Amino acid sequence: MRSATKLPSILKSPGLPKAVVSPFNSFAILIMFITLGDALMAYTVPIYLDSVLHNTFLMGLVMATSSAAGLLFDFIVSKKFRTKNYKYFMHTTFIFAILFPVALLFFPPHLVFIVIAMALWGIYFETKIYAEFHFIDRHVPKDEYSKSWGLVSVLNSSAYFFGSLIATLIISISLKFTFATALILFGLTYLIFSLLAIKTESNKPENFEESSGITNLSFRQTFRVWRTLLGKIWPLWTFNFVITLVDAAFWTVGIIFSEQMRGTHPAGGLIITAYMFPPIFMGFLLPKITARLGKKKTAFISALFAATFVLLFGLASNVYLLIFLVFSGSVLLSIANPALYAAYEDYVSRLGKFNNDMIGLEQTASSVGYVVGPLLAGGIAATAGVQNTFVFTGALLLVTSLVCLAVVPRKIRMPQKELVSDLY
Repeated sequence: MRSATKLPSILKSPGLPKAVVSPFNSFAILIMFITLGDALMAYTVPIYLDSVLHNTFLMGLVMATSSAAGLLFDFIVSKKFRTKNYKYFMHTTFIFAILFPVALLFFPPHLVFIVIAMALWGIYFETKIYAEFHFIDRHVPKDEYSKSWGLVSVLNSSAYFFGSLIATLIISISLKFTFATALILFGLTYLIFSLLAIKTESNKPENFEESSGITNLSFRQTFRVWRTLLGKIWPLWTFNFVITLVDAAFWTVGIIFSEQMRGTHPAGGLIITAYMFPPIFMGFLLPKITARLGKKKTAFISALFAATFVLLFGLASNVYLLIFLVFSGSVLLSIANPALYAAYEDYVSRLGKFNNDMIGLEQTASSVGYVVGPLLAGGIAATAGVQNTFVFTGALLLVTSLVCLAVVPRKIRMPQKELVSDLY
């Protein structure tokens, strides 16, 4: 990570070495604590909804509203909030993150309030990613994008892993006590951010729509901008969507399969643990790999081999072989995901005033994936069996990775002139 002398001074802590508390490191740690609170909520909310709704299908639909709200928010950002920077998205993240547990703690468990809470969840999840993209774009050199996204991946994954463990302990006291813990964590982190975010400086020139007087697009203009961008990055969008389907499969039917295997062998419960663990450390290796292969090629090749392990996971029966296959697949997916984000960061940096459009379009792939993924995984599991879900998603990722390796050029030209013409 680059030293404090090379980075802008936005977060200051004179009592520690500058290299240790560089602005990006401080920002990444704040993001980690937001993610830790999110992990507490993510682990507890399905249990809470099951106890309130008593209907697993309805629970799935209600949780899908979170991703639907995120999808709508991505479009609204491109239309209405085109000039906002990382500070705006960080403040928005904290506000909606605090309101999420508040809604579940203090409002009656009626369906309308639960849906509102899910929408809050989806919005702050999106704003957090906008903040990450914008901070890295403005304050990290281009040749350190892979290192930065690798660190963000490591810290976020660590937060989800340990947050789930902490949640299991707190739930034994009370479900709502977990919500209260997350609320306190969000609130304290927001206080720290507010105190430390003193001043933002950047060597990159501002390149926003204020210079041309365009800060709010019509629906037609927004669709035209997205269509133009999608024409350039459709393979990456599709790749992101399919990787999300694989992740959604593990977090839905994968949990069910893990519990089934636990019933036949004590080690069966380690299947999901084996999926969660590799992202904690694999991000550190990302810069060395992308330096050799490039960001996009690293993502596609890693996903290609990961798909093979996922497909074989759907065919195996020995519990120790299953654990090995899911661990190996997760190792490779833990390289593919941050490599893809690092590739998108290049485009965000190059697009200037259209950067929020690129972030929003990238995030729609994940949002759609997390809406379609659980429904698709559940449908395949119900009709063809749980493991066939992984045969299908593994094969789909395998084909998608091969297609991307074949059709995606080494450098994708951003359509700057076409985008400007879309505004008029």
